[in-house]
Amino acid sequence: MIEVNSSYYGFFSNNQTPDVIQTTDYYDRHIKGAGHLGEDFKSYYKGEIKMGDTPSLLYLMQGNPEDPTGESWGGSFESISRSARVVYDRMTTLADTVAFCSVLEFRLKGPEINVPADSAVFWMEVPYGNSKQIWPGYYLGNGNYAINYAPKQAEILRYHITSKIPGSPALAGELVVSNRWPGKPNETDYLLGKNWYSDSSDPEKYDGKLQGGKTLLKWRNDILADWGKRWEWLRVD
Repeated sequence: MIEVNSSYYGFFSNNQTPDVIQTTDYYDRHIKGAGHLGEDFKSYYKGEIKMGDTPSLLYLMQGNPEDPTGESWGGSFESISRSARVVYDRMTTLADTVAFCSVLEFRLKGPEINVPADSAVFWMEVPYGNSKQIWPGYYLGNGNYAINYAPKQAEILRYHITSKIPGSPALAGELVVSNRWPGKPNETDYLLGKNWYSDSSDPEKYDGKLQGGKTLLKWRNDILADWGKRWEWLRVD
């Protein structure tokens, strides 16, 4: 199992150097005029190439898929023995730090209510760009409530918890999210088998804040050039 939380971002990183192929003009340089497929490509996202899931395929195309630690177009990874999970029975503060992509579990006490266990009865609101995301929290029975959330990037995360249950106060908290996965060990971490791999923690392989990003970024020119050759097959002389 390869758990990729950030390396794949290196494929479409904005950390451009002068000799890196620009994805913004890739359509005009390689796709435009390449047969009917090239003509139709412009109908989607105005010809801008989208590469979010591509590294999963690239991992199989170049390199040895039986060796996650080796070099491949889909990145290079390291073995990990745990996946971060942190359990809080309180609202957090800036004294609390977790790794990005950790599973955060908030366990709260409240009134005993007459609803089926696992009913969504409160909500956690977190910022998302210029908008927000709202996640459901659940009643577990016997006055126990819980919600899980996984932060996706390094940031100062601020959140609010609300409920329509009578007598339930509005709650708020904040915490620091670091960009080093899986972060410091916790007793509540998920223990993994011997064949679990994830993004390289080598500081030299970070692309800016992206852990492991350079293990894929280094191949982007070769990948896009190879794809460009295949578009040439569709051109009519």
